[in-house]
Amino acid sequence: MSTNFQRMVNSILQETLPGQYMGTSNVQIAKEMGSANPKGTNAHELRMIPTALIDDPEEIVKEMYNIDRKWRAHFPELALLLPDTYGTSFYLKHAPDDIIEHHTGMRFDSKDPMEAIPEYIEWLIKNDQDPMKKIGIPSDGLDAGKVVEITNTFHDKLGRLTFGVGTNLTNNTKGTWPRESEPHGPFGSFSVVVKPSEVQRPDGTWVSTVKLSDNPTKAV
Repeated sequence: MSTNFQRMVNSILQETLPGQYMGTSNVQIAKEMGSANPKGTNAHELRMIPTALIDDPEEIVKEMYNIDRKWRAHFPELALLLPDTYGTSFYLKHAPDDIIEHHTGMRFDSKDPMEAIPEYIEWLIKNDQDPMKKIGIPSDGLDAGKVVEITNTFHDKLGRLTFGVGTNLTNNTKGTWPRESEPHGPFGSFSVVVKPSEVQRPDGTWVSTVKLSDNPTKAV
């Protein structure tokens, strides 16, 4: 992954698709491009680190929701849920009323959007929330074909759909080296994500972090 390549891709999108390109979550590139508000949700680290410092399972669950409350207090317009640090279905099942009522949408990062979006819509309706007032953000392993499929299926079921396209856009290594081999090369696109593996407690000891992804191959 190259910052220069990301910069080039974002510049092309900004120039050619001004009505569709909303921005980038890369703060440095957003600043360079003149955007005062980088576009994106918060990251799994925001939950992984504080919850790793807690031993009591019940307190871990409480802290998971407290983190979303604190985020919403700072960025009310970006009160988007990222529920898959400890599993989306678990998050939805135990979500307190204030989380349900005051969030603005959900990012679908490790569960197949064709499963995750209906689950989210059903949860909203069950809790007397209007899906047409919420935002849905699929963001895992997307390409143009998947974006079209998701849009065609759910465009009239959620208030707004927007997409976080990463690996297959700003880190697309398909067909690069060696070019003479298979059409997409031997490796395809590299999915590179950095997450914390351990956190140091105040007493100096280290404890492992956890991410119970909806996709078992992404579990940490």
